[in-house]
Amino acid sequence: MQNKVGAFLANPFLYPILTQPTSAFNLRKIMDEGKVLLVNLSKGKIGEDTAALLGGLLIARIALAALSRSEIPEKDRRDFYLYLDEFQSFPTSIIANMLSELRKFHCGIVLSNQFLFQLDPAVKSAILGNVGTLISFRVGLEDAL
Repeated sequence: MQNKVGAFLANPFLYPILTQPTSAFNLRKIMDEGKVLLVNLSKGKIGEDTAALLGGLLIARIALAALSRSEIPEKDRRDFYLYLDEFQSFPTSIIANMLSELRKFHCGIVLSNQFLFQLDPAVKSAILGNVGTLISFRVGLEDAL
């Protein structure tokens, strides 16, 4: 584990992000004020491992920010939407938990990927059990079953 952390800290792209004493932006404020945050985690630009690590950290921080909205009365919570493209690249257990827990905090999640086979079975079950709307285009044989 220490070798992996050391490798990430040796990355000149990641080092300034992971070692900041405070965040450059406030996720809770972004949610509550209806602002937009775009994050480009292109694997071609920053690498697959770096993209997965940053994506996982950001998704976890978003989940914590959404959970912290419990102090606001539900009627006063502003809707917030998280869009994750190629979401199978990110840690799966947190996404499964988010699907079942964040709706009451007015946090909607839009997930996109190529096919269900890419998904961890727990995430697949969470999607099929919790998601209100599924949109499919050109479904392959296994996904059609």
